[in-house]
Amino acid sequence: CPCRAEQDRVTRQRALSQWSELPSALQTMTFETLALKPELRDAMLTCRNYAKGDLSERWLVLSGPNGTGKTHLAAAVLNWRNDHDEGGKRFGKWVNTPDLLADLRDGFRDDTAEQRYIRYRDVALLVLDDLGAENATAWAREQLFRLIEHRSVNLMETVITTNLKPGAMLPRLADRLLAVHTGLVKVIEVRGESWRS
Repeated sequence: CPCRAEQDRVTRQRALSQWSELPSALQTMTFETLALKPELRDAMLTCRNYAKGDLSERWLVLSGPNGTGKTHLAAAVLNWRNDHDEGGKRFGKWVNTPDLLADLRDGFRDDTAEQRYIRYRDVALLVLDDLGAENATAWAREQLFRLIEHRSVNLMETVITTNLKPGAMLPRLADRLLAVHTGLVKVIEVRGESWRS
């Protein structure tokens, strides 16, 4: 029955959204709901192709000023994957960078820091939102480099949003995030007026 198939699809998508830790407000952000501004059309098409697996690059870095749609685009990638799950092979996890570091820090209280780190390190698709919003302590930089380095050398799919300009990034991170010459990373400059104003 088509009704049952649709109900099963919705149930599966909700379970994946919950597992992926995608915040409720972002679960409705799709390519279809993206209010297309002319300056976002190319970024949206590239993100959709990435979500479908039609790009050769394994990493997508969405860079630009606050409020221009980077988070919406990244959420649309994860929502598309959740909606078109291939038997759990390409599932993803969403995390805001400061929340990632807080989660790892909390793991030292109950001796689960390494297990928490592995949860982000080994997921098929990691969406790391708002890189650069964290308190850039030496410990935070080391944890981020460790995660990014592992995912980079293992060619693991990663979507990163940031409002940092390349010159403002820590050199070790910028070396990985902006390495377009390697064929691993696709950098998209998301421009335009802030949606928040």
